[in-house]
Amino acid sequence: MRVRAVSREISVGDLRVRLSLRDEVVEDRVLVVSDRVRLGEALDAKVSFPGADVQVRRVGDDFRIRGRWLREGETLDLSLGAVHVVFEHTRPAGIPGAWRSTLDLRFAFSAVAVVVLAAWIDTAKSVVNHRADDGVIAQQLSWWMGADADDPDSRASSVSAAPDELTGPTIVLPVDGRVDGPRAQSNDAQTGFGYKDWYRKQVSVERSVVEATRRLAEGSSAHAARQAYAAASYATDDYERAAQIYRELLDVRGASVEVLWGLAMSERRLGRHRVELALYQALLNTEPENPRFLGALATAAARFSRFHEAHALLNRSRSGESTPRTLDVSAAVVYALEGDDRKAIRFIERVFEHTDELDAEERVEFARDLALDPAFARLRGDRRLRNLLARQLGAAAPLPIW
Repeated sequence: MRVRAVSREISVGDLRVRLSLRDEVVEDRVLVVSDRVRLGEALDAKVSFPGADVQVRRVGDDFRIRGRWLREGETLDLSLGAVHVVFEHTRPAGIPGAWRSTLDLRFAFSAVAVVVLAAWIDTAKSVVNHRADDGVIAQQLSWWMGADADDPDSRASSVSAAPDELTGPTIVLPVDGRVDGPRAQSNDAQTGFGYKDWYRKQVSVERSVVEATRRLAEGSSAHAARQAYAAASYATDDYERAAQIYRELLDVRGASVEVLWGLAMSERRLGRHRVELALYQALLNTEPENPRFLGALATAAARFSRFHEAHALLNRSRSGESTPRTLDVSAAVVYALEGDDRKAIRFIERVFEHTDELDAEERVEFARDLALDPAFARLRGDRRLRNLLARQLGAAAPLPIW
């Protein structure tokens, strides 16, 4: 811990508590402390966070926190792994104390009104469609394949979207819970090799971080806290919870690339590929030629055995100036679903040969695909894939479990 003096003027209050998770602020609250208050892991904590039980006591005009004095204008930092807490003794700004509750109440009413209005607008814009037969899937894919066969760029030229806007055809998110294929799961008991254990070693999310994000999400309506909780749930293979939180964020805050992508990945792992397809469409509305989105859409098309569209999308995704290595992962999934194991293994090998071109998140997703994706279920029992992993990883390759 360290204490440092600051001189800036901030909002009215006694104790400001700013909570960050991995350098992102998830809660920022001002508490009026007349005697003492509990923070951290205590059940009656005013602000919850894992790793410490902190009691703040007022002594005259100052605060006493964990044996340290905190005077006006000073801050005290507390680091608990991925969680960082800053306590700040705020400076009065001259507004009478009788007005404090009035100001807080007005702000609360305004915030509630904004949230309700935003949710109402989002709901009014939503279209719920309980039908999702092959004809709808074909229609959704054909829109992205190009409206005019003689002009392959006609679809792209008709879209003029700012980076954070959603345009194009109506986005339909099925809500009937229908599953279109098997969910992501291990078949190690059948193959005899520990692919799941190998994959989990690639994931760096600690249980303490997951617990932190859960508590922060339950105690705070902050968008960043809910999104961190969703990401942590996905990282620990709790795809149902991740999808639920991402949907809530989509309903309340509207679409963003991070939320749409997180929800698409969660729905993919749950086998709800119609929803996944619609989400990729929404992402492509923001960036029509994004190769990562096009490659992901190709894999979704392949899960409905629409291999012609899948290969056309893969070709289109490689037509730009940059070709991310994740497209080789998408190609491997498409060929595996098509039954061409030889080509699927060839693309998997290409990924291993260029893993330096993948960022940390992409490497984890690649390992997750190999270990859990139903597209590779057959390959996980194939000697050719095991030999490839042994060559590329040596002793770090999946080990026999029996």
